[in-house]
Amino acid sequence: MPAPDEAQPEPQPQLPPQPSPRTPRWQLGFLFFWQGAVPALWMLAIGNILREKHLSHWLMWANAAPPLASLISPMFTGVLADRGMAPNRLLGGLFAGAGVLLWAGFYLLGHGGGGGMIAGFLIAQALFFQPTWSLMASVILGQLDNAPREYPLIRLWATLGWMLGGCAVSFGLHADSSPLAGMAAGATALCLALPTYLWLPHTGHVAAVTGPRTWSHWLGREAWGLLRDRDHRMVFVLSFLFSAPMIAFYPYTQQLLTALGDVQPAASLSAAQITEVVMMFLMPRLLVSVRLKWMVLIGLGCGALRYGLFALGAQTGSRTLVMAGIMLHGVLFASFYISTQIYLEQRVPRGVRAQAQAFQTFLTAGAGALAGVGLCWLWERLSTAGAGGLDWVKFWSGLALVPALLMGWVCLGWKGRGPAQGSGENA
Repeated sequence: MPAPDEAQPEPQPQLPPQPSPRTPRWQLGFLFFWQGAVPALWMLAIGNILREKHLSHWLMWANAAPPLASLISPMFTGVLADRGMAPNRLLGGLFAGAGVLLWAGFYLLGHGGGGGMIAGFLIAQALFFQPTWSLMASVILGQLDNAPREYPLIRLWATLGWMLGGCAVSFGLHADSSPLAGMAAGATALCLALPTYLWLPHTGHVAAVTGPRTWSHWLGREAWGLLRDRDHRMVFVLSFLFSAPMIAFYPYTQQLLTALGDVQPAASLSAAQITEVVMMFLMPRLLVSVRLKWMVLIGLGCGALRYGLFALGAQTGSRTLVMAGIMLHGVLFASFYISTQIYLEQRVPRGVRAQAQAFQTFLTAGAGALAGVGLCWLWERLSTAGAGGLDWVKFWSGLALVPALLMGWVCLGWKGRGPAQGSGENA
């Protein structure tokens, strides 16, 4: 007799991988808030600190630390994120490393350290801290159901953190000229590492690229490949070209205000963050009702108009016109930079989104900022009329031409597309 059929086990259904639990919105805002406070605590005081220590000639290197770091580390960390490394471990480690280096550098400066020492520490900490901006944006955007509506209101907390950091240096720590400001920045970054580790997802997404890690992967080959897409290429090139003249805003506007008789130029510049806060509240509605092309044009237009008002204010001696230009900062920042961040989240394949955000940081805060430093240095000298000093009208008018020309390029060259399916995004 034939052997009876053996009972075969029933196949078990394959369950899809479960996504990581979403981080509550208030926790995301908390992380952004303290992330924004860290650079404000030391960057707004570094000039006075170095002058107090008779190390002013090292200020250029201190200011160059973030752009130099943005040329290197964001792409490496973006590759790690896109290869599936857990965001909480990656960002927590970066905050901890930056915190230790910041605290140690300013502690040693307060105990007799030299300019080369603090410049080295600032560049080293920037290698850790600079990539946190693109990584945090990528992680948070990936947690949102409706990025155009939700992200600006969360990103707003970084602006509030920056404002708090500046106020804390002057009114809380009384450390406008003291290394204590930098030590406070280091302590804040170090403390931020713990909630970052506890709150952000403990698992990364499935890596888009597997296999051996070659140098081309570490240098962000997939992100560079995005340049083959016409719209992506325009966003990236615009980001680089626009960031170059915009780097003149903080260092040169302060000098212009002083030349016009403002005895508190730093306080006057804080108006820029006030309008930024207002714009963050308006962005959710704007991003779902206005095409990305027009949002970019608004940002470029505000850049040209701002510097035009500076030139006119210098010609007429009107601080009111200069203040009107300062107030445009928030519109410029939100319309251009926040819009392009959300564009990358919605239009770039999931497996390279962290690298795309890192590439954006590389082009704006790294290559664009460094090119802008050189551009402004050269244009300042070409605009200086011997003993008469810097010709502010010529200086600002020349810089205003760059965003004005970029507006023409966008009008002629941007084709875009309709709303992204299911996202409400307009390109």
